Formats: sequence, C-alpha cells, structure tokens
Amino acid sequence: MTLTWKRGLVQHDITRWLNEALAQIPVELNADADGTTHRQIADFYLRALLKRCRATTRPRFWQWLRFQLAKTEDTARYLMWMRESRCPLEVKTSSTGAEGGFSYVINGSTALIEVTSESDHAVWRVPIENLQWALSLYPVSLRRLPALESEEARQLRLLQRRVKREMPFLTQGQRQTFERQIQELENSQRQSYEPAPRFALNKYQDGQEIPVHRLYLDAQRNDEVEAVDGDFLNFTTVKIRVTAEPVTVDRLAIVKGNRLPSAWSEEVVVPNLYILSSDQSQKDFEDSLLQAKTTAQDDIDTHLKIQPNAKWAAGCHGQIVDAGRFDPLTPDDAVPHDYVGRAQG
Repeated sequence: MTLTWKRGLVQHDITRWLNEALAQIPVELNADADGTTHRQIADFYLRALLKRCRATTRPRFWQWLRFQLAKTEDTARYLMWMRESRCPLEVKTSSTGAEGGFSYVINGSTALIEVTSESDHAVWRVPIENLQWALSLYPVSLRRLPALESEEARQLRLLQRRVKREMPFLTQGQRQTFERQIQELENSQRQSYEPAPRFALNKYQDGQEIPVHRLYLDAQRNDEVEAVDGDFLNFTTVKIRVTAEPVTVDRLAIVKGNRLPSAWSEEVVVPNLYILSSDQSQKDFEDSLLQAKTTAQDDIDTHLKIQPNAKWAAGCHGQIVDAGRFDPLTPDDAVPHDYVGRAQG
C-alpha cells in the first residue's frame, strides 16, 4: 500500500512538472496552417513518453526532459522556451513526526528555509549540501539582534567626538566647517531607510541555548564568530570587492603582490560566516613555532628526529648529533659580546 501511494505521488509530481514546462511555450505560436500550436505538438510528444520517466525530483525530471527534446532537430527548438530556471520555486516541508518541520524552497544551490517566531519572520539561507543538517536541527528559536550602525551614523559619531576633543584649538572657520559637515550627515541620516532587522537562530542543546551559526562553524567556547554582511542567517557565500592602491615610500611606489604600480580591484567570493579569533588556532600556531615538542603530559617528546640540545656536526658526515652535557652560564659569561670587546679594547 505504501509503495502504491509513493508511485501515485511521484506520477502526480511528474505531471505537474510537465505542465509547468509546457506553459512556458507561447500559446499563440502556430506550427501548422491548420492552427496547431507548438505547445500542443510538444504536449503530444512528451506526454506519450511520460510513463517512462523515473524522476523523483524536479531537477532529475528536467534532465530527462532536455534529453527527450534534444533527440531530434524539430523538438530541440523547444529548449529555447522551456527552461528550468523559469519554473516557480517549490515549497517543501521537512518531516519530523508530530512536531512538524521547516518549510523551505530550493533556489539553485541555496535552500531558503522559513523561520518564524511570535512576532518576526525571516529566511535562513543554507547551502544545498548542508540542507539535511539544517533540517535535522528542528526546532530552533528565532532571536532578534540589535541593528547595525549605518555608515552615516558612524561618520557622525566620529566627527562629533573629534569636535569635542579639538574644540579648544579650533578657529572660527574650522568650527563652521565642522558644523556644516555635521548638519549634512544628520540630514543624510534622516533621509536614509531604516536598517533591515537582524536575526540569529538558537538551538536548545545539552541544557543551554547555542547559536546555530556557532554549531555550523564548530566554534569553540571562546571563539568569536562574525558575518561579512552582518546577517547571521546567511550561511552561504558573499561577494566582496578587494581594492589595493600603491603606497609611496621614499619616492617609490610600493604595491602588494605581482601587480603593476597602479590601483586595482577585484571581486572574490568568501564564506559569509567566519571565525574572527580562535584560542585553539592561536595555540596551534604557537605550538608549531616551538623548537621542543611536548607530549600530552607536557614532557619533551623523545621521538623527534632532532632532539633538544643538538647541533649540526660536519665531522660526523653532516648528521645531527647530541652536543653533550654543558654547564649553565655564569654571570661573567652572560656579558654581551659588544661590552666584552669594549673592555678588551
């Protein structure tokens, strides 16, 4: 009984997907003199082959559809109108038993998941490869975050601080210039749009609420997580523009990288969420610079190829050998070499 129900559901979806594809062909285009339209010809050709389609998802169905249309030159022209990108987004619901689940749509390589609270509504953007992980977190709670400071508000705050600090030393003309700049920033701030609301997701786990973006990055307790665009619901990538200009040092133009001595800019794609600082990463970096490696018990590791207190000996065929025991330096031996040279001179 269950198998029959699933087949019926799949067949129903395939029919709906075919109707969406046929609807993209203009109905007013006639193929023959008797009034037969291109949509009717494509419908007659594809619907006869529909029973052979075994697709269970819309992307697989469109793969099958393009293959069928590309078989002949006459049917291949319909690919000019019938495109998967023109189809409406499908709203799906994850199944988590009696508790319900997320409602989401798939837009290309991004899953758009609807998250709501009593008074707010937001969209959680997740890469398609992490969709199952995101659906497994249900239920989650939506929390509103403070709005980000606008660029006008930031410039106004810095300018007011500067005026307050330098007021006793400003001339009358300088004060009027600062007052005019402050007035322009205030007018620009009043005309700007209200900042978009910001949200974050929390997951109740192990007796505490943990931000979902920290779970996504596997951040440690003291790690700081930031978002490039300020949106902690955007788990995908963003485009940023990197601009570099040469710096003049001693009348020479210094430019970064193997670039011409001129300003350049480029767009790069980076993950929106990133760990700003990590105690574990810093510890790993410091440990990599230590000459003497230690074990888990903080003892010197004796399995290293080069042991502590070793030197390169040319008389031993260029091998690393132990330098032997030595006595600590006395206070007289610890005198810097430059002072010893001056005393002897």
